[in-house]
Amino acid sequence: MATRLTVEQRQEAARWYNAGMRSEEIASRLGIRPGSVSKVVKEGGGVLPEVREARKRRGGSYDLAPLVSMPLSPEAKYWLGLLYTDGCICRQGIGWSLSLGLAETDLASVEGFRSFIKAEQKIHRRKQTNLGGQDIVYLRLYSTVFADQLAPFGIVPQKSVSSRPGEMLRESPDFWRGAIDGNGWLGLDVRNRLFLGLAGTKDACKDFWAFCHSITGTETRPTKAAHAESWSLKLSCRNAAIVMKALYDRPGPAMARKQGKALGILSGYRGLDANRDR
Repeated sequence: MATRLTVEQRQEAARWYNAGMRSEEIASRLGIRPGSVSKVVKEGGGVLPEVREARKRRGGSYDLAPLVSMPLSPEAKYWLGLLYTDGCICRQGIGWSLSLGLAETDLASVEGFRSFIKAEQKIHRRKQTNLGGQDIVYLRLYSTVFADQLAPFGIVPQKSVSSRPGEMLRESPDFWRGAIDGNGWLGLDVRNRLFLGLAGTKDACKDFWAFCHSITGTETRPTKAAHAESWSLKLSCRNAAIVMKALYDRPGPAMARKQGKALGILSGYRGLDANRDR
C-alpha cells in the first residue's frame, strides 16, 4: 500500500514523524498500515539525526495520552492540578521535558503519577538544602509533543509567571485538590483556627476564588505578594473547612500527607452542618 503514496506524502510523513507524531496517527492520516510507517518515513527523507539521537538517549518520545485524552477523568484532573502547580515543562533540544519533583516525603505521589500515565522511567533523587535536609524525588519525561498536549490545560513554560487553568478544570474539586497538594497549605493556626490557601498567578487564584465562592459564598479575595509577582488566596475558619471537605473528603488520588492532615482536622471540627456542607 505504501507504493501508492506520492513523493509529497512520503515527505510529509517524515516531517510528521520528526515533529513527534505517533506512527499510528501517521498511518491513519495516510491510510496505510502502522507497520509501513518506518519505510515511508525513510523514503520521505528519513529520521533527523538529532531526533534519532534524542530518542536513543532518552528511551523514546513519550506521549501523555492517559493524562490528556478527553473527556478527562477525575484522576486526570487531579494530576493536571498537581502538574499545574508543581510540574515544570521546558524546552529541551528539539523537544520538551516535563518533570514533577516533590519532597522525598511525598514519593508516593510521584510514583502515583508515573503509574497513572503508564511510564516506566526511573524516579531520580537529588539533594536539596531548603527542605530540612530532605532529598527531592522527581520524574522527568521527554517528547516533542508535550507543549501541544499540555497547553490547553494551562501547563506551559514559565507558567508561574502568567498562566491560567484550562476552562474544563476550573470547577473541578479534583483539579484544585491537586493544585493545593502542589502549591497550597492547610492546617490550624496558633489560635486553633482552620486555614487553607493557594499561591499562584493572578488568574489561577481568581479561578480558585470563583470555585470557593461557589460552595462557600466567601468574599475573601486573592491578594498580591508585597515584593513578588505571585498571588494567593487564603481562607480561614468555616470557609476553609467547607473547601477542605470538598477537596479531601472524597475518593481519588491525593497527597497522603495533606489528605491525612485535612481529614484529621475535619474530624475534630464542629462548625459544619452535616446536611448543608457536603
